[in-house]
Amino acid sequence: MEIKKLEVNEIKSVYGLLQKAFPSAELRKLEDIERSVKAGWGVVYATYEWSDVAHESGEPAGVCTLMLADPGWAFMDYLAVDERLRCKGLGRAFMDGVLKKICKDAGVRVDDESAGCRVFIEVERPEDAPDKVMAQRRIGFYGRYGFKMTPVCSQLMGVNYHIMVYSGGALESTEVVPKELADEYRGIYLRLYPDYGPYEKFAKLWIE
Repeated sequence: MEIKKLEVNEIKSVYGLLQKAFPSAELRKLEDIERSVKAGWGVVYATYEWSDVAHESGEPAGVCTLMLADPGWAFMDYLAVDERLRCKGLGRAFMDGVLKKICKDAGVRVDDESAGCRVFIEVERPEDAPDKVMAQRRIGFYGRYGFKMTPVCSQLMGVNYHIMVYSGGALESTEVVPKELADEYRGIYLRLYPDYGPYEKFAKLWIE
């Protein structure tokens, strides 16, 4: 599978897939995503190859947006695949490809031969979610790709999240230090919303 790293002027063409996959209240504005990529700490990956459906329409088969933290750290903000191509193995292939590409593009060199990366995500806490079954299903989905639950939690816009993390490459067998993860997570939002002031004014972050 070929996964393309998009330029700023290409992001608008794939934003429609994110709009179909996520409620408007959960989706960042197109200009915010474009701004992060232009600044060099945002990344958007897309794949256009999987089936004739994607090729004929000219639309992406899958899209993933990331925000880079310190070297070797990345926050996976959104991952979506064309609903017409679901249950055909695209999601697994795209996720696997994206994680490998992150380690290559954003990984930190651990030794003379290999690099590693940590990718973290937000998943709604099932104990606080309106749909507990769906929230648990999402945790299981990411767990199948190697994401591990951590004691780091956050609250944004009234929604409580667990933070899960994937350690890839040369960091696969190493332990994640919760405070380091919390610092990276906080830094992402301070960079994304610099006009909001201190993180604690618009969000909460804690370690259980």
